This record gives sequence, C-alpha cells and structure tokens, in this order.
Amino acid sequence: MKPQSLKALLGAVAAIGLMTSAAHAQELAAKPGKWESTTNMSMTLNVQGRTINVPGTGFTNSHCLKPDDAKFKASDLAREGCEVSNVTSTATSMKFDLKCDQGGAAMVGAMTFNMNSSRDSGEGTIAMSGSMPGQGAMAASGTIKSKRIGDC
Repeated sequence: MKPQSLKALLGAVAAIGLMTSAAHAQELAAKPGKWESTTNMSMTLNVQGRTINVPGTGFTNSHCLKPDDAKFKASDLAREGCEVSNVTSTATSMKFDLKCDQGGAAMVGAMTFNMNSSRDSGEGTIAMSGSMPGQGAMAASGTIKSKRIGDC
C-alpha cells in the first residue's frame, strides 16, 4: 500500500539511520479509501561485547489514500543515502533489498509487503543489520499491518 503506511515503516527505520533510494519496478496497487496502519519496530545493539535490546516502538496512524496515490513503486519510498536493488513487484506484492551507508553506518537488509487479492489489507516486514562507527553491530526489524477502514 502507498504513502503513509509503508513510509511509516521506513520512517521508523530511518530514525535509526536507514534510508532508501530509487529503484524501478511494477506498481503495487491499493484500494483507495481511508487506511489504518500499525507499525512495530525493534532493535538490538552489540556494543563492547554487550547485547542491548532497545525496547520496541509501535504506533498506529490513519490516512486517506486517494485514487491518484493508490499505486506506487519502490522509488516512491526513495530517500537519500541508500541503494534499493533486486526489486520484485506486482499489483499485490513488493520485495526489495537495501544497502545503506549513512555517516559511516553500513547496513544491509530487505523489505517485503503483501496485500490480499481485494487490495484492502496488507502486511509487511523489514529487517536490517550492520554496524555503526564506535557503536558496534546493530540489527533492526519491523512489521506493518495496514487495512482499509472505509471511504475518505
């Protein structure tokens, strides 16, 4: 699904220094209307031989998805600093790999999103791992569940 729900998931990852860049693929299509999305993120850091589990964060938001905004490509999630590759996309699913280098933080990972055949609900995941200068290894993962809840 488009804008805010998938961008919310990537936005949560961006908060820990991950960004995506443009790629070209077929468009994923959602049913226009009012959508509600719930995003959950968690992170683990390994610093000086110690594992630190950062408490998960979650949030729910809703937004109106207009017909003009109901289709998107991986490039619609573009941010500066990362490469999107291996994009596989249909009208109901999208999957791609990420490779990021932001201020010395090197991260790699993948994102998937699948919608039902009615295009009125979907679920996605993101998983990233890598290292941050002076901080050690880190891993982040997240899920998003989105559903159409009515007309705008």
